[in-house]
Amino acid sequence: MYDQLKKMGWATISLPWAAKEIEETHALMGENFWPYGIEPNRKALEALFQYSYEQGLASKKLTIAELFHPLSLELTDS
Repeated sequence: MYDQLKKMGWATISLPWAAKEIEETHALMGENFWPYGIEPNRKALEALFQYSYEQGLASKKLTIAELFHPLSLELTDS
């Protein structure tokens, strides 16, 4: 997907600098800056649950198992 955006992103998202933006994003965040699946996102999700609870947005600290269907826990970025 990133290769396609680099080649023709400007035509699909109307940004003439799309390829440069993707290159800079890769340099800053690595090749997979949109990871798919629970495991690559576990740290961010758990931080979200913690902050939501601490800031009173959630009445309890949620867990991944409570929010995601069991089959989604098996999805991987492949």
